[in-house]
Amino acid sequence: MVVVATAPRAPISQTPRGAPPDLCDKGPPEKARHHRTGAAQVSRQARARAARGSCHFPSNRIYFASRRGHMSHVASRGTATMTSRERGAVALALFVVFFALAAVARAAPARSHDLTRGKVLFLQYCSGCHGEDGRGEAKTFRPNVGNLSVKELMDQLSDEYLFAAIQKGGAAVGKNAAMPAWSTRLGDDEIWDIVAFVRTLSHR
Repeated sequence: MVVVATAPRAPISQTPRGAPPDLCDKGPPEKARHHRTGAAQVSRQARARAARGSCHFPSNRIYFASRRGHMSHVASRGTATMTSRERGAVALALFVVFFALAAVARAAPARSHDLTRGKVLFLQYCSGCHGEDGRGEAKTFRPNVGNLSVKELMDQLSDEYLFAAIQKGGAAVGKNAAMPAWSTRLGDDEIWDIVAFVRTLSHR
């Protein structure tokens, strides 16, 4: 019977993705260089494993060197290992981001308006009382038809107000009840086109 002696297998060094190589190549490091900062400490668990000849960081943890030179781990560990304070911070951050995105969505224009179609529709449905230039042709109405060409007046009215006046009629917004509701004749996109054209009347 022949006994073959084999050399002891050297421990395999496992370098975590993104970790500086010198943290694993030089045993249990007290201080190690980082590409941006100087000294950095590693966790007790990493130091113990390095002393046994391998380098390993706790799974699902990412270590990085801060500008002050200390090793820290970011919260990419999953909620199972996060403290209640960390979970609360993450929830608050998501809450803030959600409402910030919602505010941006509200501020962004919802659609592009067709001014050419808006003018055609205005002349067809509105000019009989408001005039082609918006100055008002129905002088006998009481109260008088508003002058849509006065910038100071129009700047006080929101697009939503003008939309409601056209869609639901003058009485719905507290104005002249003689103005009919055009919701049965015009779609929302057509009304928005009219609103966009009406805005141009006070900027000529």
